Amino acid sequence: MVYPALLCLMLAISACGRISFEPVSGAEPATDAVVIDVEAADARVARTVPIAAPIGILGSANIFGAGLTIPPAPGGNGAGELPPSVELPVGTGRILLITEVTGTVSFGGTAHDADGDPVGSAFLEGPYEGLSAYWSSHNGALTLVFLDDSEPAAPPPENFESADLSYPNAAPLLRQLLVVGDGRTDSGVLQQIFVPDEATRVFFGISDSGSASDLPGSYGDNSGMPTLSGEFLVP
Repeated sequence: MVYPALLCLMLAISACGRISFEPVSGAEPATDAVVIDVEAADARVARTVPIAAPIGILGSANIFGAGLTIPPAPGGNGAGELPPSVELPVGTGRILLITEVTGTVSFGGTAHDADGDPVGSAFLEGPYEGLSAYWSSHNGALTLVFLDDSEPAAPPPENFESADLSYPNAAPLLRQLLVVGDGRTDSGVLQQIFVPDEATRVFFGISDSGSASDLPGSYGDNSGMPTLSGEFLVP
């Protein structure tokens, strides 16, 4: 026997070829599957792959050292340390969600949270070798970069201009620095970061530069250690 409600559902699917489900307000998401609503594309069910453990990111974690064996400091005053990295789950169409960031960073003075110091105007550091520049109105915000298995080499990609940290989503290129801050919009919504299909790893760190140039450096007086948790959505 086909119940009327079931019959209506079958007719709807037959008529439109697919059916999309909208999340119910206030409902808790499933722990092993998330529905991603991508504009002009079918809804895709993804598995959630959490970052295995919270990542400690030193205030001296030099994002321009991503993929290198020695952190660079052409601007002088300290190179800091190599930034921590995470191996990406295999797949395409992946999305990174930064679910929590705690802790602060100090640049020899006042401590700031992951969103850095809002200086109010465009702030440029880099580019360096194969990595784009840090371009933001927030000085010292938490930053990431996606890489493949190769060492970054010139020329660098264009800069990702992220003056406003409250963007709902972003699709950075390989080797293009993305300023992420606490991973949320001003209203507290998780930002969706679309992972380049060629990427195999992601690095998290801090951008800093010499006082007389835009070249990486001046990590010698940095302190603090934000801690990041996150997860990947993999179709």
